[in-house]
Amino acid sequence: AFLGAATPFQTYAAPLARNALVAEAGLAWRATATTTLGVSYSAAISDKAHDHALKGRIDVRF
Repeated sequence: AFLGAATPFQTYAAPLARNALVAEAGLAWRATATTTLGVSYSAAISDKAHDHALKGRIDVRF
């Protein structure tokens, strides 16, 4: 409960798999002196669930 709150609160989430493989890999390439391009892949795989993510990133410094 929050300080001063009259009633407590509860949070709910999906249950975590007991045995799961979790992996992540990524690459980054400095295209110019101020620009970096990147891509990464992450996965969480179990017998009941599969979660995959592919992320792209552009960083520009000035």
